[in-house]
Amino acid sequence: MPDIAAVADLDTGMLTGYTALDDIGRPTYQIQVNAGTSLAAPLIAGLVADAQQGMRSSFGFINPLIYRLYGTRAFHDVLPVTAAMPQQNRAAYTPANGTDSATVDIFDSRGPDTEQVTAKSYDTITGVGTPNGLAFLLGLRLTAR
Repeated sequence: MPDIAAVADLDTGMLTGYTALDDIGRPTYQIQVNAGTSLAAPLIAGLVADAQQGMRSSFGFINPLIYRLYGTRAFHDVLPVTAAMPQQNRAAYTPANGTDSATVDIFDSRGPDTEQVTAKSYDTITGVGTPNGLAFLLGLRLTAR
């Protein structure tokens, strides 16, 4: 179960570059989309590191701070898709390219294979929500005092 959420969708991920060896051992620069926990965890860690800078003591285990900030401006509450939501915010279209076919991901879709839900307040997909930029950073700093 999540405590907090960040961007992790492959369609909206981040391009990352790395050096790998080709078939004959020469280094080559390659680019790939980074997503999932491999993207979300470092993004949250970076925000926490930004908030930690200049503090006299370490935050340590931040879960207590996250839940003290729950319900404040420090987090965006991710809400379920409704009929009132603009159509362009309900799905993401990824066009076909030389490697992959086109896809349409419907946000907040609930199939029979998952018991995950998005709901007002804490939910099993986004936890308490997503960090709200400066309000999250300042909230961590003030709550940790």
